[in-house]
Amino acid sequence: MVEKFITTAKPMLLSAKRSLLLLPPEAPPGKAGEHLTLLKAAADRLGVPMVSPQSANWRVGLAMGRNQLVIAGLPEGPVMQGLPPGTAVFQVVDCLPEAEYPPESDWPSSAATPVAAEMVVFEWLERGATEEFRELIKLIK
Repeated sequence: MVEKFITTAKPMLLSAKRSLLLLPPEAPPGKAGEHLTLLKAAADRLGVPMVSPQSANWRVGLAMGRNQLVIAGLPEGPVMQGLPPGTAVFQVVDCLPEAEYPPESDWPSSAATPVAAEMVVFEWLERGATEEFRELIKLIK
């Protein structure tokens, strides 16, 4: 399912400087956990703040110039409520256990744009042939 999306995706224009990574309450098992590890490594290396819904005032980052919320879990009610106007929300589908993937038929009407972890990392990197790219590509392979 995620693979099909990757081949038909429009450019996202995610920016590490404008993103905030919202982590799930606990790491998922298997491949989903590996994708989350990749996202966390990229966020750490590229200076993307990582928060969880349990973090006090996690929305402050969105009020301080970051307008892209990258959700590595489910975009459940409380998470989506009270976001600043103009916040672009992206859900990293492959960070979910496969049983929790949103149906592909729901993607066009979803409040969050479904994305894949590798897509987010490549967007955050902006270009290849950098030290960050060389470090993170090892985690992707």
